Amino acid sequence: MSDSVSKINEYLNDLLRRLDAKEDADKIAKIKDELSLIGDQTDSLQFELHKSYKDLRNAKKDLEQLRKFKSELISTCAHDLKSPTGSILSYINILDSEWKNMKVSEIKNIMQRMDRAGNHMLDLIDDLLEVGKNESGKAEFHLEPVLLSDLCDEALNNIKGTLEQKEIAHQINIGKGELRVKLDLQKGMQIINNLLSNAVKFTPRNGSITLNIEHREKRIYLEIKDSGQGIPAEELDGIFNKFQMTSTRSTEGEKSTGLGLTIVKQLVDIHKGKISVKSKVGEGTSFMVDFPVVEHTKLLKLFSGKK
Repeated sequence: MSDSVSKINEYLNDLLRRLDAKEDADKIAKIKDELSLIGDQTDSLQFELHKSYKDLRNAKKDLEQLRKFKSELISTCAHDLKSPTGSILSYINILDSEWKNMKVSEIKNIMQRMDRAGNHMLDLIDDLLEVGKNESGKAEFHLEPVLLSDLCDEALNNIKGTLEQKEIAHQINIGKGELRVKLDLQKGMQIINNLLSNAVKFTPRNGSITLNIEHREKRIYLEIKDSGQGIPAEELDGIFNKFQMTSTRSTEGEKSTGLGLTIVKQLVDIHKGKISVKSKVGEGTSFMVDFPVVEHTKLLKLFSGKK
């Protein structure tokens, strides 16, 4: 297309040179204006064609990503939902045929297993819907100034029973001068909950989880560090990919949907944050999240309800 435009411009310039030799100056000037207008229209057409081509290329890329996600979704639903569904149906058959000969404790045990399988299915479906909303831009966010330390306190309190059950020690270290960051409160909690849940799954009994918060260069950093099994170096690059499972297994058979860290990465990106991971097999894993602090003038506007 650029070659055609160049040839047109050469033709127009040549025509203008030949017209300069004519005697009728007014007619020449008029023709020049018309040809100049044609040149401008050609440039505009070239720009629009280039823009349309770029939009079409982006649309094709989005479509390819959507097809890939659809394929992954179908594959995951067929695999991950099949297992808990099969378990529930199996337990139903056992109860249906054997309940008269079973003790109350045995029936209760089966009901608990069915409950865990059902909850795992719901978690997977919820995560799939969450990923889809984040990718499509349809998720709703209500930003407000928050302290990460407050969210961390609440998140730790939510898993207090699990921490006590596995006898995992935990602590929060807050650096001087912690400032607020602008987050959706629910989504911010989801980020920390997912990272903490991940740490608990892969930390053995009598292990430890440490949360460090500090303020550096107009950003607030949150590190969630565990003393778990660690992740092989070659598996770290794809850690935030959808349905990515590492070779590391949970310490007590805790289930995972394979989407928790994907959701964390999506939410961190949407909030203009950054996330990174460091890990060493046998020593544990550290996730570092950071967000820009809310400047003083913007903070006043946020608290006053102004945008």
